[in-house]
Amino acid sequence: MARPDIPIPDEPKAPFPILISHTKVIAGFGRGSSSIGIPTANVPIEDIPDKIGDDLETGVYFGYVKIIDDSEAQDSHVSLRNDGKTEVEFTYAKDLTDGEDKNVILPMVMSIGWNPFFKNEKKTCELHIIHNFNNINFYGANLKFNK
Repeated sequence: MARPDIPIPDEPKAPFPILISHTKVIAGFGRGSSSIGIPTANVPIEDIPDKIGDDLETGVYFGYVKIIDDSEAQDSHVSLRNDGKTEVEFTYAKDLTDGEDKNVILPMVMSIGWNPFFKNEKKTCELHIIHNFNNINFYGANLKFNK
């Protein structure tokens, strides 16, 4: 089977490029890392503007992300994941290394959809940042991303 010949446009077509200038990493179910070995930064789907959400099909998208350290404004705390059983620490990126992990622009892939493998009923937005964070979490940190 041959891959279809899809021309690359000279410039982005509406609604692209999409810039999300402020959203926080939230705790999901913890399945990305533990079940399939692909850690994701979950962000509230509500932070994707409605106009864009109406035009944006579910799928996997490529883009760039910047993690913004919010640890000076927020105190670390422990909260439950969406499963209501597992605890996760919100560090707001305090453990990321200046210049190496935080405040730099990194490539990412973003999934928008219902995750049928896990039988989700709510649409989600998950970013897999293409970088080795050495198991350091950044729950609660601010993100800026575009795709």
